[in-house]
Amino acid sequence: MIEQVTGWVLVIYNYFITLCYKISFYVKRLGSFTSTDSSAVHERSRTDFYQASHDRDKKQTSQKSKLKPSSEIPGPKCLPLFGSLFEFMKFGTRRLHELSVERHEQFGDIFREKVLSQEMVFVANVDLMKQWMTQQAKNPDVVVQEPSHMFAKAYPQFKRGLFYRQGEDWGRLRKVVQSTLVKNASTFETSDLLDACATYMDEQMKTLRHHPDGAITNLETFSYEFTLGVLIRVMFGSTYQKFEEYSGTTFETLCKNAIEINIHNQDLLEVPGGIAKMFNMECWTGFHTKLAHNLTSCLKFSSRLRDDIMESPENASMKTYGLLYKMLMMNIAPQDIDDMLTDFACDTKDPFAGTMMFLTQLLATCPDIQEAIYEEVCQICPKNQMITLAEVKRLEYTEAFFKEAIRLYPIAPFTARIAMHDTVIGGYLIRPGTYIMYSTYVTNRDPRYFADPMKVWPERWLESRKQKVGTEPLKTTQSPVCDTAAFGSFGLGKRVCIGNHLATAIFTMYLANLVRNFKMTSDELPEPTMRTVLYPSKPGLVRLEIR
Repeated sequence: MIEQVTGWVLVIYNYFITLCYKISFYVKRLGSFTSTDSSAVHERSRTDFYQASHDRDKKQTSQKSKLKPSSEIPGPKCLPLFGSLFEFMKFGTRRLHELSVERHEQFGDIFREKVLSQEMVFVANVDLMKQWMTQQAKNPDVVVQEPSHMFAKAYPQFKRGLFYRQGEDWGRLRKVVQSTLVKNASTFETSDLLDACATYMDEQMKTLRHHPDGAITNLETFSYEFTLGVLIRVMFGSTYQKFEEYSGTTFETLCKNAIEINIHNQDLLEVPGGIAKMFNMECWTGFHTKLAHNLTSCLKFSSRLRDDIMESPENASMKTYGLLYKMLMMNIAPQDIDDMLTDFACDTKDPFAGTMMFLTQLLATCPDIQEAIYEEVCQICPKNQMITLAEVKRLEYTEAFFKEAIRLYPIAPFTARIAMHDTVIGGYLIRPGTYIMYSTYVTNRDPRYFADPMKVWPERWLESRKQKVGTEPLKTTQSPVCDTAAFGSFGLGKRVCIGNHLATAIFTMYLANLVRNFKMTSDELPEPTMRTVLYPSKPGLVRLEIR
């Protein structure tokens, strides 16, 4: 009886929380509309203003009358108040990617869900996606998970970086990061940013070669430590060696906390956050204390390094201080620098580590592809020479395998945005506040866009598609990649992953180093589950044979 009452309390609480979010959204929009209209009245005569408004509204009403309401989008039956909540609960948050597959098979390229009061529209069609992208707001808002909302309220001192900003604040910061990582790509590629990564990877491979088990026994811990090591070096250059001294914590603690934060975040998605906080549940206390610890440590480190640069600017360079130095030289505000670099270090660890686990385990089950990569690496880089960015840019087949792996296992199985104005997709009128979800996991495995989609075939990404040693060609006349726009593993639209070039270079370098040193075997393909991002359900044992 107590469990039933508790269940109803959770449902009702979640309903009211969601309702409050929606009311807040519309109140904010009403305020923005009012201020816009007020300024327009001052710019023209009152008569002209009202006439123009009347004509515009009449035209829009005529156009919208021809559209179908979003309530007519195919989808599961929705109960009053609860919507399809119980269907979601049956699958659980760890299997949402599987739910989307079932729903698209049942309802087609677009379907509608309603969980409590929240409307959601899922899309798995490139043409529909392109319709949506052309209507995106100038500064589109993303769906931020409830644990992050709650953390922001509990710890207002952490403003956070690019991933959590919305509206104009996000647009301003995006331009700053874009000028650092994207616009001047040649400077990025010829800089010393990845030299430290090359050295670090070379050292890690030597350590693995002397590992007594002859295997990666804990792929999760290995991936988190490896990727955090890379990210810290990219952000802060060779001064990463001062991390423990300046931050007041150890690198091992940072990695351990990162794994636990990921677990607690997923647990918080399965229980209303307010209840978890009220009863001081472990998922809430563990999440916010460990995340606050990691953010504080990285902020201390970034702040101390900025002070060092200001004291001795003549000794500073990209090699010694990484992206921190570049941002300072661009006169970016110190607070923005700290927020962005801290988020890069603390929040990209899940997608980076998850991707690394999928890459390693998948490659371990593909001996022919390993040999093809090994042959390419040996042709481009002698075995006694370190693999640097100059060599990475020539490793076309290795990079193609990376793209093939993240096609099958996209770390973000959905691209989620909040409709900020009336949006038309497939002839349906979607109202503001609706969550629009592009089903990346589904389209990346859709035979309409990728021939024989479940086949691991890196050649599909090569222009020549010349067959490598030991690999089988596709037995089809269909183009291997029918529409590159279907590939959404780095996100879509204006909020596409801004570090995709950096990630591609890092993982190509990692794969090349791994295959040059070892032959790998694993007993099973990775099985995906949801753990904040797409994640291997059982990061398996990867056996290593030294070459």
